[in-house]
Amino acid sequence: MLQTAFGPTLGPLREGPFFRYFTAVTISSAGSYASSIALAFGVLDAAGPAQLALIFLAREIPIVALVLAGGVFADRFPRHLVLAGSNLAQAATQLGGAAVLLAGQSSGHVSTELLALLAILNGIAGAFGRPAVAGFVPQIVSRPNLQSANALLGMTRNIVGIAGSVLGAGLIEAMGAGWALAFDSATFVVAALLMLTLARGVTRATRTASPLADFVEGFREVKARRWLWVTIASFGVFQMAYFPAVLVLGPEVAREHLGGPAGWATILSLELVGGLAGGLVATHLRATRPLVLIYLAVAPTAVMLAALALALPLPAVALIGALNGVGFALSDAVWFTTLQRNIPADALSRVSSFDWLGSIALNPLGYAIIAPLSAAVGEQATLAGAAVLLALTITLPLALAEVRALRLPGLDEEPEEAAAA
Repeated sequence: MLQTAFGPTLGPLREGPFFRYFTAVTISSAGSYASSIALAFGVLDAAGPAQLALIFLAREIPIVALVLAGGVFADRFPRHLVLAGSNLAQAATQLGGAAVLLAGQSSGHVSTELLALLAILNGIAGAFGRPAVAGFVPQIVSRPNLQSANALLGMTRNIVGIAGSVLGAGLIEAMGAGWALAFDSATFVVAALLMLTLARGVTRATRTASPLADFVEGFREVKARRWLWVTIASFGVFQMAYFPAVLVLGPEVAREHLGGPAGWATILSLELVGGLAGGLVATHLRATRPLVLIYLAVAPTAVMLAALALALPLPAVALIGALNGVGFALSDAVWFTTLQRNIPADALSRVSSFDWLGSIALNPLGYAIIAPLSAAVGEQATLAGAAVLLALTITLPLALAEVRALRLPGLDEEPEEAAAA
């Protein structure tokens, strides 16, 4: 299934435009990890799991509603400007969230309604930024370095995420959760300024068709590839089962059994260490059957939910988290490379928007039901049920020949040539 091709891991960083983009992602990732753990425990302490789930739900709904429009937008306009605008908008929402949490720290009351409204605005910004990334990276890095570039981007998120998670926990203890969101806002501003420097040397796509025609064309690109829409649908069920369970119930299990914020930060940090290792491996591996690798790599996620359901000791959960990190890093790098090498460049953002939509379409349902379901049947049963659903989601697509047989085109092949082969 795998062939090793050991080359210079840091090769993409020698390409100037990618180096600047890499720097922007590194800076913004540091803030995002610090703010995520701070927001989770800031809301849990003030309001409880149901309100935390509501805030996550508020962020996901506009992404689901607008991500397809974001894909059309990113294929019609300069992608570096789309990304810069998305970063600035997220900076504003995080600064607003910081103000809400800091005001709550002083008054003793946190307005979860305002946090939910800011989450909606944050989701709108994300809906336009996310599809632009898949189409932008191939514009700023050479084709031989593409998978290494995707792996490096995952690695840097994990490296700075280790520090960011510790920083988030430390800020909660020392100053309150609001300061972590303020830090995140500042990192988004710096990232946006770096994005604006990427105009030179980036080819701008020229679109003559209407936005509706562009949307229909993107849909046809997805529909024509069974391996693609089956995997997108699988990702959707996967995210509905995994992320609401781990993000809402995980901190609650940590608070009751694993040492609270410090224990949860340990789990997240080891997951990020695993992600670093997985990203390093991904810079060297060439997958002859990329989708098989992707599905097998994420199998530890089902074990993670089972471990939380059983409230296993912190070292065991943290070890499983590290394996999770390896799997996520491998699967992300290989998946993005699979899209970028098998989909025509001028349709990448639109196809990516369908990928994002399919992946997150069921997330609002997951966040909407996780708290009442847990209240009705208990945290343990909810986590165990989600683990079983994950196991099915990972194994069933491998029964399809198109999934097992898909390969990456050679460096001298265009996507259409690989499809014909």
